[in-house]
Amino acid sequence: RRLISRSFASRAVERLEPQVRTLCQQVIDRIAERDTGDFVADIASQVPMQVIFLLLGVPESDWPHLVQLTDTMMNKGNSDEGFSAVMNLYMYADQLASARRQQPGDDMVSQLLTAELGGELLTQAEFNAFFFLLVVAGNETTRNLIAGGMLALLNHPAELARLRADPALLGSAVEEMLRYVSPVTEFRRTANCDIELHGKTLREGDRVILVHASANRDERVFADPDRFDITRSPNQHLAFGVGPHLCIGATLARLAARCMFDEIFRRLS
Repeated sequence: RRLISRSFASRAVERLEPQVRTLCQQVIDRIAERDTGDFVADIASQVPMQVIFLLLGVPESDWPHLVQLTDTMMNKGNSDEGFSAVMNLYMYADQLASARRQQPGDDMVSQLLTAELGGELLTQAEFNAFFFLLVVAGNETTRNLIAGGMLALLNHPAELARLRADPALLGSAVEEMLRYVSPVTEFRRTANCDIELHGKTLREGDRVILVHASANRDERVFADPDRFDITRSPNQHLAFGVGPHLCIGATLARLAARCMFDEIFRRLS
């Protein structure tokens, strides 16, 4: 996290906005004249992955190949096909690292390969695992946010009409999408000491499920928690986690969602 925190800092992400907006415009360009389409495949899945590739410095000619590998890995699970996709992603990371060592650039891959922690560089295995994590985490979560957010708007036409009438509400609308959709449903953690929570004793080594979707509908925190309200305030959702595991890409996810919905509403009826 320390190695890449600068790339995900608010100011660094803000500088990416023109490029992210251009990616969103290109996505809409490809589908604007069509009568029908698959929102997840044609829109929601496109920009999140492209933004991560942009950050990492992956050549644009390789984007379709990596999207296909990631989709296969996520959809095929533990099958031979899924395992093959994982291996191919690791092989690609190897090749990209070799290319950047020979010719470093102004991108996150070059930054990861040259930065030191405690006087040591990342090993190739550590770099490959980190590349894998960024590609998967940056793709699936923001895709869920954009797809789930669109579905929530379609299921709540009054809120959709409010947003179309007042685009200034887009920021708070994205926050409500994050709460209502909960793009990451749950995480598993392992207790590293005995602790009592709400009258229950957790023992060291116990596996604990943290259900973000439940926390984001907590009636003790949110008034009328099952209602989708694009002007909800305050909105202290936990869609990005909390504490040391707070999602490092939160600012980038918000930017990608805002730009994507802005282009959708501006150009599509």
